[in-house]
Amino acid sequence: MKLSKKFMIVCCAFSVLALGGCGKDEKEETPKEKIKIVENSVYETPKKPTEEMKKVYNQLSKAVDGSDDAKKAELVGVNFAYQFFTLSNKTGNEDVGGLTFIPEASREEFKQYAVSYYYGNYKTVVNQRGKDSLPYVKSHKVTGVEATQLIYNDQTYDGYFVKLKLTYKSSELKEKQLKTTMTLQVIPDDNGVWRVIAAE
Repeated sequence: MKLSKKFMIVCCAFSVLALGGCGKDEKEETPKEKIKIVENSVYETPKKPTEEMKKVYNQLSKAVDGSDDAKKAELVGVNFAYQFFTLSNKTGNEDVGGLTFIPEASREEFKQYAVSYYYGNYKTVVNQRGKDSLPYVKSHKVTGVEATQLIYNDQTYDGYFVKLKLTYKSSELKEKQLKTTMTLQVIPDDNGVWRVIAAE
């Protein structure tokens, strides 16, 4: 299936996390006011969200009932990236983030690949470097949103390529060991709900 093969490529980016490292940045951060999450009726709220996750999720909640499909596709891609690639808020290798943005018919298969090729390193990183070294997406930059036709399960959809660059919180893991750039394929499902079908 197309979804699995493409996501396998993305997930392999984390397979080297147990190797190498650099000194942890010990800078003190000023405490900021906590962001309250704004729920919506379409996408599940993230579990144990970081402040950055709350911010982008709230942007999605604001856009979800609007008519700007490109913005909705962009924010679905952004939210998926934060929730999937941040492991610092996860409880273990089975606690896969971002599943609400995957088509329901593909979620279980996607989760299995994620556990095998990305989240499978959770325990290794925690045991060797500590929980503070787990990846934490702290910011992003949208480098492109392009309308295109995409094929999913032998059907053609009017969707978008959403191109992102991620920045991670400093830890013992080098950023070059993490997935920092990606192109997500985002389509509306049969109910008009935007879903991520592939990532490269």
